Amino acid sequence: MKNIKALNIFVIFSFLFLFFIVCSKVTVGSELDNALRRVAERCPSMTITGIKKSCGGGLMKASPSDPDDLFRSLVVAGLGYDTFNHQIKGQVLNSKPLKEIDQTKMLSREMTSAESIYDTFYPRLAFKNLYNGLNSRRLGSTDLFSNFFKGNMKVAICQKQYLSHFTSVTYNQDRTDEFKEILRLLPVTYDQESYQKIIDYFGDSVATEITYGGVIDQMTSVRVCYNDPAMLRYVEQQLNSDIDAFTAAKPPNGFINYAKSSQLTIVGGNPQESDTVKRIRSFKNNPAPVLLFVIPIHMVFPLGPKGNNMKRAYDEYINNMNLKIGAQVRNLKNLIEQQPTLNPAICPRVN
Repeated sequence: MKNIKALNIFVIFSFLFLFFIVCSKVTVGSELDNALRRVAERCPSMTITGIKKSCGGGLMKASPSDPDDLFRSLVVAGLGYDTFNHQIKGQVLNSKPLKEIDQTKMLSREMTSAESIYDTFYPRLAFKNLYNGLNSRRLGSTDLFSNFFKGNMKVAICQKQYLSHFTSVTYNQDRTDEFKEILRLLPVTYDQESYQKIIDYFGDSVATEITYGGVIDQMTSVRVCYNDPAMLRYVEQQLNSDIDAFTAAKPPNGFINYAKSSQLTIVGGNPQESDTVKRIRSFKNNPAPVLLFVIPIHMVFPLGPKGNNMKRAYDEYINNMNLKIGAQVRNLKNLIEQQPTLNPAICPRVN
């Protein structure tokens, strides 16, 4: 009888212990979700195309009444970044004061294969420079083929950057108070769902340096057999002529006959401004991230179990996304290779 009574007491205490553990996990999980949601719903906020001012029911960010102070609170470094979906996320690290700069740069490259275009849009290095525009396109392999490669074409990309501001994280890479609280709420033992939420809300990387401004870029398709070395230089001149409304230099031999229609993209400034010159002037007042130097998000975690857990979740996520990108590369490569062979007689002769 005593044994049965003792067994009953043991069962009751075991049940109460398990109930306490489950309730604790649910409570911590709910607190973590609430903390993450508060960061995600902040508005105004920075996006890949500039400052988001329309909140649409989001949580208003407590900020100074001075517009300049509000501007400086948004144009910062230490922002999370989703390198696969090309999205700016919540702030992870504190930022140094913003510096004003005034520079323009031109980037050009030619892409002839599926590998080259995806390496441009999705750089594989963990520590990397990312350019807004050139590698912030979200087209699938079928769309890329239809828009730029169909008809035995290759792609020339040209981008003009207007740089207005620069900032970086503090020397000791100190975390924001909100991110510290989120770290505190994360479980010490590995829970894939909890650590994946960090990537969902903050991205897989953190931008430790950001150069802001505006971008105008152009993608032009040309016959794969067209190999005039002056082509990229002419595409640059063509972009400048579109921006400044002057007549471009004479195109290289055969370019007009063997080039496909171009696609022009502008990022930053006032999106409601249709005049290109006026849009460029507005870059400084509503800058978008142009150049980001990013590191893996697990690198900003403290050493120990939680840092190890984040590294594990990061590796699982990156491996999964690389498999998806690899499948898109193979699909685009197959589409390109399955095209009918181009008749050499229709290719231009370049002197």
